[in-house]
This record gives sequence, C-alpha cells and structure tokens, in this order.
Amino acid sequence: MGSKYLAVVILTVSFLLTSFRAAEKVEAPMNPQSPQQQILDGIIQVADPPNNEYWPRAAYSSAKDQYLVVFYSHTDDGDILGRYVDATTGEPLGDIINITSSSAKAYSPDVVYDPNNKRFLVVWEKYLCRMVGDEEKCNYAIFGRLLHAAYSDSSPFAGSEIIVAHEHNVIDLHKPRAAFNEDENQYMVVFERGSNGVHGQMLAAHSSAPSPLYPTYGFYIRAYYDGSDANDPDAAWGRETDTFLVVWGNVKTPYSDGTIQAKHLHDTYQAGSQFAGSEFTVAPYLDGDDPLSNHCSNPVVSYDPINRHYVVLFSHYDSVSPYSTKTIHAQRITRTYYPSSRKGWAFPVETRKDDQNASHYFMDIDYSGSGEVMQVAYTS
Repeated sequence: MGSKYLAVVILTVSFLLTSFRAAEKVEAPMNPQSPQQQILDGIIQVADPPNNEYWPRAAYSSAKDQYLVVFYSHTDDGDILGRYVDATTGEPLGDIINITSSSAKAYSPDVVYDPNNKRFLVVWEKYLCRMVGDEEKCNYAIFGRLLHAAYSDSSPFAGSEIIVAHEHNVIDLHKPRAAFNEDENQYMVVFERGSNGVHGQMLAAHSSAPSPLYPTYGFYIRAYYDGSDANDPDAAWGRETDTFLVVWGNVKTPYSDGTIQAKHLHDTYQAGSQFAGSEFTVAPYLDGDDPLSNHCSNPVVSYDPINRHYVVLFSHYDSVSPYSTKTIHAQRITRTYYPSSRKGWAFPVETRKDDQNASHYFMDIDYSGSGEVMQVAYTS
C-alpha cells in the first residue's frame, strides 16, 4: 500500500481565513508521475465560530493520540491560539486556547511534539521592547511556550513564555519553525533574520523549560550574499542521519525566479560549526533534471522514518498562457548529506489556475506517527 497523507485544506475569503478546517486523508500514489487521490475521511472544523484565523500548524502526540493545532487570530489583536483534536474521532477537545500571554502582537506560530517529555513546544514571533542602556529599543523576537501532550480540564501550559532568540541591534526575527531530536533531547528552531538571512537556535529540552544553547541571536545558516534573499525556512529531524535538514526559499534581487535550497545540520549542539554538509538545491527539478520555470517558494519539510527520506513540499508559480498555474510540488530528499541528495524528481500534489483562485501561501507537511500518514496543509 502507498503512503497516505492527511491534507489540511483551509478555505479562504479574500486574504484572511474566515474558517480553519482540517482534514482530508488522501492516499498518495506509488507512481508520483500519475497521482490519483482517494478521499478517506471528511472535513473537521477546528475553530468555530470562524474568527479570521490563518498560519495554521499541527503536531501529533503519539502518547495521547491527539493533535495540537495552533494558528494566528487577526480578530483577537494578533494572538496565537490553539486547540486539541482527537486523532481518532476528529473531534475538537475543549475550548480554544490563548497561548500568548501579553497584549503585544504575535504572528507565525509553529508547534512540535517532544515524545520524551510528552509535551508540545509552540514558537512564534512577537514584538519585544527592552532597555539597551538608557534607550528603549523594539523589534520582533522569537518566543516559545510548552503545552501538555493532551487536553485536560486544568491548565494546558507546562511552562511560561521563554525568549528563544532576539537581536540586541534591533534586527527583526521572523517566521520560526521548530523540529525535535528525540535521541538527544534537543530542539532546533530556525527563523528569518532581517529580510534576507536564515538563522537557527538550539534548545535543550529540560524538564522545567527549554534553554537556548547558542547566544540569544542564534547562529547563521544562510547569510545574505550574491544578491540573494533567503526566507521562509523550515526544519525536520532524521534519526538515521543524525542531522536536521533545513530548507528555505532563495530569491535573487531584484525579485525574479526563486529556488528551494537546503543544508544538513548536526542534530546536537556543536561548539564549532553546526553544518554537516554543503548547501544544495532542492528545486526546481522535474523529469530528466529539467528545471521548473519561474518561481519556487514557501518550502516545508518532514521526515518519513519508514522509507527513511525527507519530503519537501513547495509552491511553484508558472506563467503559461492562457493561465498562470500555481502548483504544490513534492520532492524526496535522501538521508545522506551529499550535495546531490534529491531522490527522484519533483512531482505535483495539487494544481490550480489563476481563474480558480488558488493561493498556496500557507502550507504544512508533517509525519503523524503511524508510518502510513502524513499531514499536508495548504490554502486553497
């Protein structure tokens, strides 16, 4: 039997989401060149009533068979919200949780599950003001908070907010994404630094609260050079490789065609370099190594422990007459960290034309724990 995917489809009106919906389980093809989808389950509404939610992310608690879905709410003045969902029945559990603890605006949440300590880590960006000498300086920093692995009538929180990363020189940090190394009990959080670089921070998963292992600003993964902007990073952990795979979008300025780049990092804190391999290009490549034209962007990555490879999902925009097409493509990446580590060619997951009002801006892919199911999320 082929692998299965849990597709989280978010319906949009204008730009903001008026509802947050999940999920449809879809069987992925054995032959990626001729995909055929089979709907296995219906739609689950996580946020009800609708409240202008978007930036959805989800993680799975294997100990409790529950998902934690986190998302941003525009109506609630920039809050990060969450809700538990029973993975067997699909029923939302309890009320929606306000994860952020202050009135400062917060954006771009992500969530990862720690099976060793049985808890979720939620990360997000938030506006932070502090005194530097006699001067108050403000910028966006990366925050995090622990939540319990399952819904209960008591508090969902396993700790207070922590600062994951911030810059003293008032450079903004944006769009955090988190992964967890189960063998060594360490998190990797990657994020945008400024408007054109990717940094990372490693956290030790102590019983009380995760503690940063690098200085507050983290370490660089991809710096700005050669007129290229690095943005929209994501990370996943591969047990067999002892690495994290970090992916990001790469656009040369002035803005033109974009590629998806990647780099393997050691999965434990290193006093020297975290790099376990050189940067390589994930996309654009199709059959016969022919490049996709136009723009590839918004990559997300997950690790498939059964087949022992990474899967990178990305958006591809192609301006072809009479309609421009927007396609979600997937690319398998081997667990080795040689420069040429693509496994086969990229294959389409979902395609829309401009007249069908596709967005594909918000996407997610995550392994759900059964060996058969992954989650694929996208705006549509």
